Amino acid sequence: MAVATTTTTTVQHQNKTQTFRTTQSHHHKRKRRRNSSEVSSCLKYMIFSFNVILWLFGALLTAIGLWAWTEKDTFNNLGKVANIALDPAFVLICLGSLTFVIGFTGCVGALRENTCLLGVYALILSILLLFEMSAGILGLYSKIG
Repeated sequence: MAVATTTTTTVQHQNKTQTFRTTQSHHHKRKRRRNSSEVSSCLKYMIFSFNVILWLFGALLTAIGLWAWTEKDTFNNLGKVANIALDPAFVLICLGSLTFVIGFTGCVGALRENTCLLGVYALILSILLLFEMSAGILGLYSKIG
């Protein structure tokens, strides 16, 4: 009859803690490595892929807005622009920059499993969701009234 004992060893290497469970029996020694990641790999890379696309889309929007602004020669005539907030090129630059930041925080947060960046990402998306719901409710009430 073989007597088996189980010991748990924790090793810290490059800011990651790995736990090994060693089972010793009379005849052999076996090590199993437990994954220290809290998120499934499939979900992590799916979020990363979506946010890379969002990040590139934000960069593209910003580039198109800057191109449109330089084509209209707005940089040289900033004093003559009466209402810059309604300029379509300026709106593209602002929306592209916001999308770029959202994509970047989601991308790096998902890849590095950084809870701070993922928290900022979730906060920004929650605020955007609230704005969209508010705009939908205001649109509904203005149509009814």
